[in-house]
Amino acid sequence: MRIFFIILFVITADVYAHQPKLINYSPSLDKPHKVFYPEISKAYYSELTGQPHYYIIESENDFLFYTSILSPKVDDEYTWFSLEVLDKNQNLIYKADGSKLDWTAWYEPYARDWYWKGPEIGIDTGKEFQGSFAISAGTYFIKVFNEKNIGHYSLAVGEAEFFGSNLWEQILTWTPII
Repeated sequence: MRIFFIILFVITADVYAHQPKLINYSPSLDKPHKVFYPEISKAYYSELTGQPHYYIIESENDFLFYTSILSPKVDDEYTWFSLEVLDKNQNLIYKADGSKLDWTAWYEPYARDWYWKGPEIGIDTGKEFQGSFAISAGTYFIKVFNEKNIGHYSLAVGEAEFFGSNLWEQILTWTPII
């Protein structure tokens, strides 16, 4: 019966959702988590446990870039996070300082949960979320951190919504989340 509901959920899920990715380790600068297809919207769920986390994008072509961060809304107090985008030599290119932002409560309809909406690195679209902007080919790091490097977060990378048409791929993607 559970399989039936999982299949039903996957088939009827709205196609405008981030591809969820659960990160069960602490990606470091020496061993960052690789972001494949950075234009495709993904949500990386993880927890800082004392050190910043790093994600790496390596692209041979120019691409559209967007990133943002959410923090689970457990109560009326939020854990803030900041984002930095670094080049291959770890030079700062973009920074979104979550400590100076007034985080707002936001309901995520696909996970059916409440989050605190944090900083974004994108262009203003006049909508609820910013949009992607063109960035040159190269190697980039996304650094996720806060004052104590502690707390759960969801890092969004990419804006283009896409889910594979393979039903088994969708089941394997969504089953751990359900």
